[in-house]
Amino acid sequence: MIPETNYSSGEDYEIEFLGYRFAFNAFDFEQRVTAAAVKLGLVESNELDEDETADLVELVHRGLIDEPRSGLGRYVVRHWERVSLVDGESLVYWLRKLVFRGAWLDHRVKEGLLEVTWDDDSADFGYQDPRWRSPPTSRPCSRSIPRSGSPASSCSVPSRGARSSASSRSSPPSAAPRWPSSSARRRSRR
Repeated sequence: MIPETNYSSGEDYEIEFLGYRFAFNAFDFEQRVTAAAVKLGLVESNELDEDETADLVELVHRGLIDEPRSGLGRYVVRHWERVSLVDGESLVYWLRKLVFRGAWLDHRVKEGLLEVTWDDDSADFGYQDPRWRSPPTSRPCSRSIPRSGSPASSCSVPSRGARSSASSRSSPPSAAPRWPSSSARRRSRR
């Protein structure tokens, strides 16, 4: 039985991941896929052309690229043995996880189950369960999608400064073999 949609911005792409169903409009999905590829180091920046974006979208949506449209797609297909694993982890898994983690967090914020917070110590945004209102030492929620349990009860509150290890699959691997940015490719052609 497929669960109800947990996040929806449209009907162009619908994917189930870790027991959750996500539906995206094309623009939302493209933006999330590109951001995930940048975060993993697969591409240098989000300045991708239409064909490069389409290849990444196909990779995340289908798990493979049938017929590459761009140099990036051909690179991924040609070097699949080298790029399919990042620090021993599946590239497709991590691209999907980052796409879905952002959608899951956005959905929780929209439903009022999380609040966006600012952490002065890390100079970064985080998330906080609104039920944990306390003085300035409030603890942010874990940024990972839970593997089990209902979404409503999955906000864990780690100790301040606690970090998850890569082996727990909560943090993305360090970097994938990088495809150069559009500007770097243009410079190399001159």
